[in-house]
Amino acid sequence: FQQSICDVNTFNHGAIFLPAKYKVPYFLSIFTTEYISILPLQIHAVFIALFASLIAPFGGFLASGIKRAFNKKDFDSIFPGHGGFMDRVDCQLLMCAFVYIYVTTFVKKELSPIETLEYQILQLEEEQRKHLLSRFL
Repeated sequence: FQQSICDVNTFNHGAIFLPAKYKVPYFLSIFTTEYISILPLQIHAVFIALFASLIAPFGGFLASGIKRAFNKKDFDSIFPGHGGFMDRVDCQLLMCAFVYIYVTTFVKKELSPIETLEYQILQLEEEQRKHLLSRFL
């Protein structure tokens, strides 16, 4: 089972999992210090949770609007045998779309070719790095 364990020392998790220092807004600074140190992941989690609790429940209304546009009483006529299921996961479909767009827009950082090459070289064993270096010298 050792192969399935993620070694946090060798795997590049990204800056999203590293604590960052943020300046607290003035109106909140009377309750706490001027700066707080939190993970960027926690900030993203707050936005996703806000969407999940305030907007996603209205996915049912969106699905109802789609059904009315196609003059369908139930999703059972669109997806035979799955009407009840589809009527229950409409807010999850909206949530999946939001999380995908949010992550690809705000969270996922594309690495430059130099950063990618550096990361790949650092994944090599010591002997492999020496061999690679000797080929360029």
